[in-house]
Amino acid sequence: NQYLISKRSEREDFMPGIIGLAGGKIEATDEQADDVLLATLAREIHEEVNVVVDNFQLVTTNYFEADNVPVINLVFLCRYVSGEAKATDPNEVEEVYWMTIDEALAHPKCMPWTQSYLRKAEARRKNVIDL
Repeated sequence: NQYLISKRSEREDFMPGIIGLAGGKIEATDEQADDVLLATLAREIHEEVNVVVDNFQLVTTNYFEADNVPVINLVFLCRYVSGEAKATDPNEVEEVYWMTIDEALAHPKCMPWTQSYLRKAEARRKNVIDL
């Protein structure tokens, strides 16, 4: 009943110090994977917060631009498998927390889009159809 939430490093240029979800970009090493999206997700989560996950369920998608670069954002709900959750690179992720949905939503550094992702993930987790 908890989500693994990460705090972006205060050294980050974009949105320093906010809390959010682990993620990243497809890299050349991922391109040969059978399922590039899930391979990227698993790799990024392990690299950023040192945990292994499985049971990937798509929650939502959206599009935005970052520095004039188009981004397709895919949010997945995953199940924790193993590993001690910790920030592996303090230049990227400063801290990690296990939080309930209520704790995460109430956090002052939880941005509206992250709140939306978490609400949708919680609905998916509870098998609620009406989002």
